[in-house]
Amino acid sequence: MARITVEDCLKVGYNKFTLVHLALKRVIQFRKGKEPLLTTKNREVVTALREIAAKKVRMKRSNNLLEENLTEENLIGDDLDKESESPDKGEDIEVSHSEGPLDNT
Repeated sequence: MARITVEDCLKVGYNKFTLVHLALKRVIQFRKGKEPLLTTKNREVVTALREIAAKKVRMKRSNNLLEENLTEENLIGDDLDKESESPDKGEDIEVSHSEGPLDNT
């Protein structure tokens, strides 16, 4: 099994901090029932990093940088509308800094 590192994901173009927030948001989606976009037997965090490295998920651009009240509707999941799909069919995730820490048990 090939290992994936943060450095592998940095090649996509995000900085380390944005990358961590994006992976966190994706793990939260997994825990709420979203299905992974890649077939893997890895843990949620590794699966999220693999999706980022494969450009299956990406940041959703927001005009309001101060927006902190993001809800589940701001996250685009597997049921993408045809208008919101991009040509590479990646999944947009809008990152909020208001999420609590993950329980690593």
